[in-house]
Amino acid sequence: MNLERGFRRITTVVSLAVIGCGAVLSILLIWASISAWDLNKERERTLISEGCQPEEQKETTKMVQVIPLDSQRWRVTIPENDYTTTLVVRSQEKLSLTEVVRFAQAPPSEYDKDNPDLARKHPIPGIEVIDCTLEEMNISRGQRETALSSRLLYWWIGHPLFLYSSGWIISILHFNWVFAAVTILSPIILSFFVAALLWMVFYLIRWIASGFRAA
Repeated sequence: MNLERGFRRITTVVSLAVIGCGAVLSILLIWASISAWDLNKERERTLISEGCQPEEQKETTKMVQVIPLDSQRWRVTIPENDYTTTLVVRSQEKLSLTEVVRFAQAPPSEYDKDNPDLARKHPIPGIEVIDCTLEEMNISRGQRETALSSRLLYWWIGHPLFLYSSGWIISILHFNWVFAAVTILSPIILSFFVAALLWMVFYLIRWIASGFRAA
């Protein structure tokens, strides 16, 4: 009986520890999700300040469009095969719409070949062209590498425990709220599952031991 009582206490302590770790991780993921939402808003504000179009206002187009943002900036939308490229042209001087389109479609210059920032090109001195898609990727990459909340989220959603236990739900239900809920709740659900397994093992060993005692 003393041995059984000792194993019961061990199982209880380990189970509570596992559940506690799952609860802490879920709380941290809630904080990370809120921080990620703030980072998304910050990224959107940065893109808008650069002249790029907000995600919810993007529309497909069948022809090249040029929208003047101010006297030195123009947003150029160029339709491709199955997507739309959005570029922002900056100039130190006044340009005609034809010149804006020409610079937007111009290849990178010799200077740009040594420039690590692929989101920006300079066809001629005084002209800068920003690729909004690549600029958004650059900002997202920087946030993912520097923000602790982003690193925590990407660590968890890339962890095998999450992928094998909850990834299939996200692959079936393609909703943002499902992804957020599964990401946050999966640690605490997994911890209860592990705790239940521990108690199942305990009672299995107890049942086997009682059979030896009866014999």
